Amino acid sequence: MSDRSGACFSATIHFLQILQSCCLHTVRDWSSEHLRDTLRYGVQFQIAIERLTPGELKALQHFIEGLQPRFMHLNLKGLTSAGLDSSLAFLVKLLCRNPYLSKIHRDLIFEFCLDKEMEIPHFEEVPDEALSISPATLSAIECRLFIEHLVILQSTESKHFELFLDSCFDLDARYVFGLIIRVLEQLSSHETSDGFVTTRLIGWMREAISNDNVARVSFSVQDPLRLRDLALSVPKFADVILMLFDPVKHLQPVGNVPTPSDLSFLVRCLIRGNHFFDNLPRLISNLGKVRHTRSSFWTAVSSRIQEELQFS
Repeated sequence: MSDRSGACFSATIHFLQILQSCCLHTVRDWSSEHLRDTLRYGVQFQIAIERLTPGELKALQHFIEGLQPRFMHLNLKGLTSAGLDSSLAFLVKLLCRNPYLSKIHRDLIFEFCLDKEMEIPHFEEVPDEALSISPATLSAIECRLFIEHLVILQSTESKHFELFLDSCFDLDARYVFGLIIRVLEQLSSHETSDGFVTTRLIGWMREAISNDNVARVSFSVQDPLRLRDLALSVPKFADVILMLFDPVKHLQPVGNVPTPSDLSFLVRCLIRGNHFFDNLPRLISNLGKVRHTRSSFWTAVSSRIQEELQFS
């Protein structure tokens, strides 16, 4: 692969990641500068596309369509069929469909389109009745839709089930672990077909936590009481929790997340609700005794657990 091709493919993947982020609820947390940077990158990407030869453009279209399993939140055929030379308009269109855009963001996009002499976008309207739906109801709806999609993916023999979860993890690791926990809670009461979806979800979690510390951190900060209760109703889930305390691939806090206090609270919840976790204090004490960069963290966790158990 030439340097030119490699740079082109790398820039394209970054552009697809940006497109995917434009579809998410997290746009409501974007600063105005972040939105401007996103639009600027769209301009730069389209300029680069316009410099490609017809042969290079065709190769890039095939490359993008082959990435569909990695970007399941996007319709990549929609991008390529519209023409890559319209990639900036495609980005703006995705943004304008996002109901989480603030008025400030909408005004900024409107001004951007005027400056670039682009077609004025049509922003997605949010029905008034949708604003009155309670968070609990929205959460239940989200879980059911997520489960339905997983059931469809589970019925295939391909790796699309795991690839879809990988793409969700790349977008927002902490959120997707919280969503999976809510899904497992529902499935533990209603699932049929021998628990195939639950089995694959737990298998994916085990793989992620085994190989990625971001996954460990994201999992460790979930609601301790929900983790405890789910471990009781789904015994295999307890094994996933124990992976945080693996002697080799254990949790390593990032930026003081989680804190020793947070983790000690999780451990106390677990050992008080399930005898399966009785050995956790010993495992954590051993982690503090081993010489590694995080031994002081585990020593602090162990001390807190001992103190709190002593006075409980």
